Amino acid sequence: FYMESKAVHRQLWVDGRQLKACTMTFIVNVANTIPTRVVLNYKKDWDNYVSNQNSRASVTASHAWHTAAVWVRAEAQEAILTSTTDTVIIECVCGWVGIFFFTGDPVLAFLVLVLLVINISGMVFFMTTLMGWEVG
Repeated sequence: FYMESKAVHRQLWVDGRQLKACTMTFIVNVANTIPTRVVLNYKKDWDNYVSNQNSRASVTASHAWHTAAVWVRAEAQEAILTSTTDTVIIECVCGWVGIFFFTGDPVLAFLVLVLLVINISGMVFFMTTLMGWEVG
């Protein structure tokens, strides 16, 4: 019967007459637009659920895993925010060290660093307040 329906055929992996794997779809009452932190916490709940199901399953059926497009988005946004923060910190440290190395004046290096932070803060203000872009 499964060979007659293309939709069912995409959901089952059959080798001869033996079912090797299948997919299951869960429809949950969670919006795709929820904030990144909430999504990652919800993903942890699913991680725990699938892990518990795998621990209760037989050896041949204990390899279940889960995925969702919203988790991909949330993890990408988290990685972007983290890498952006790391990049800004590294740039500030390298800028201060570079200016201090060439001028020998830690006060001048600090003042340039302050100007850099003010510049970045102004761009963040422009993007989030004036343009209305969301962070994360």
